This record gives sequence, C-alpha cells and structure tokens, in this order.
Amino acid sequence: MFFCLIQWLGGTVKPFFELSNAGRARRLRAVARQALESYALDVARLRLITNAYNAIFRVDTARGEKLVARVMRPGERTDAEVDSQALWLAELSRAGVTAPRPLPNRDGKLVTHAGAPGVPEPRQCMLTTWVPGTTMGSRITPDNVARQGALLARMHAVARDYRLPEGFAVKRFDRVYPYPEPFVVADPEALAVLPESDRARAGWLLAHVEAALAELIASDTPRHLLHGDLHQWNVRLARDTAYAIDFDDMLLGYAVQDIGITLYYYYRTGDDYAGLRAAFRRGYETVLSWPERYPGEVATWIAARSLTMINDVVGSADPEDRRFLEWSLAGLRVTAALAGAPA
Repeated sequence: MFFCLIQWLGGTVKPFFELSNAGRARRLRAVARQALESYALDVARLRLITNAYNAIFRVDTARGEKLVARVMRPGERTDAEVDSQALWLAELSRAGVTAPRPLPNRDGKLVTHAGAPGVPEPRQCMLTTWVPGTTMGSRITPDNVARQGALLARMHAVARDYRLPEGFAVKRFDRVYPYPEPFVVADPEALAVLPESDRARAGWLLAHVEAALAELIASDTPRHLLHGDLHQWNVRLARDTAYAIDFDDMLLGYAVQDIGITLYYYYRTGDDYAGLRAAFRRGYETVLSWPERYPGEVATWIAARSLTMINDVVGSADPEDRRFLEWSLAGLRVTAALAGAPA
C-alpha cells in the first residue's frame, strides 16, 4: 500500500541498497510476512530480531508459539544449498544437537521463496523453532566457552557419521576463500586501497594458508560438514545449555578449520585468549579428540579467517560492509603475527 501511494503521488521508491539498515529491515519484514502465508500459522505478531546479515524475525502465533523467520541475503547460496542446510538442521535435531529445527510449509518444503515491493528480488526464507536463551557474546566465561567447544564437537561427531544425501549441495573448504564472491585478496589492484604494509602482510599470509591447505588436503584427515561460523554471537545460552544458530556458512571441510574460525573472534578481541582457548579445547575434548596435528595448525586457520574478513570488505560495493575496513585490518595484523608473519 505504501509503495502504491508513492507511485500515485508521482514519487519514486528509493532503491533498496541505498536504504539504511533499518530501512532495509522494514521492507524485508514484508518479505517475511509474505513467506509466512505459505505456512499453516495464525501469526499474531512479527518482530525484527536483527538485520546484521540476514533479516531475522521473531514470530508469535495466536496459539502462543514462538518461532523464527529468516530472510536470507540474495545471491549467496543456491536453492540447493539452502535446501541442504535445512536437511542438515533436521539431522542435527534428530541427533539431539541443540540447534533450530526447520519447519515445513504447506507444500512440505523446508525453504520458501517470497518477495515484496521495494525488494529487488525474491528471497529464500526459512521458518524454524525458537532457540531460547541469550547470546553468548554478552556472557563470555571459561565455563560457557567450554560449552561452546562441546557444542561444536557434538556437531562434528554427528557430521563424521552423516552420509551426504544424493544432490546435497555445500561449499567445499578446499580453497582459502570458499565462497562465490570474487577472491580479491589475490588481486593487487583491488588491494590498492590498503596500506602497503598490510598488502605485504596479506600476501605473506595468503601463501602461508595456501601451503597449509595443500598439506591438509593431501593428508588422510577426514572431511565432514562444518558449522562455518560458530562465533560467540551464534551461540545462545539457556541455563547450562548452549544452542547453535545461523548455519548459513555451512561448509564441507576439516574440523581444524571450523575451530580456527571460532577462535578467531577470541584472539581478535584479545581478552584472555590463552585461557579461553584452553576452555574451548576442554569442552571439545569431552566429546572428541582435539584435531590439531601439529603446533600452530589452529593458529593458521585463525589467521585465515582474517583473509575472509578483508575480502568481504574490500570486495563489497555495499557501504554497510565498507564501514568494517579498519576493524578487518586490525584483525589481519594481529592474526598474521600469530601465524608467524614477519614484523
């Protein structure tokens, strides 16, 4: 109705990617509302939780249920990849891992496509069970980090025994940057926006990670599904239980890569990294043995994460992403040093 009124008055609708984050969220709420029409639900209320990456909404039904509606960013995952993510979430739920369970729409599908005026393309949407608790990002203690480690290990344990169904689509962590966007860290022209010392640092780290990855692939280390982004803001805590959320970066790779991604955020903040790493390992080892094969292997994959961060910022034309350039450069400097880069 709002867009029809603008057109009737002779106005123009501001392009989606010129909107503020809050403006985008308002339009994506209409997408979520449209997606929910495909479910046998009586929706009483729809509230934004976050639009930091995907748009996440809390759904309250007339029956008193709490659910989560996720509206995904466009062009980053194929329909087959999103369908496979939903299958994996369902498998984790069956195995008793504390993670959201996807809910089928009226057609029995776990992924729904929806659009709305002012949003330039249809979006992939998923409805899941509610995950209780509060974000772990505000409750960093050794005991909670140990719970996070055990949670990741439980997912790895299920993944080790999970046989990927025919047609299962997942990105493979057999490249330094396993995502579909261009890998600009290897492009000197793209990196011209960085200080010379940071360009040199990124070049050294890229060669270091590529060599470690080649050795890892050549080894007999088994591959399995990874969460791909289990930082402390993707863990929720309810009493003594940790829940994993946000499986959008699911990958097929090696356990040590997943651990490096998680520990990047603790090393990056500099808050008692040694103590938190020990707590994480303690929790992980209550379920599985620690997968690091030689000293410094985890450090390499912590530093590899900083290349992803640099790439996502430098390679993006979105001004919302560009705001994180200095934060990403600071991460590159400290993690490259951890991996042994020359000063």
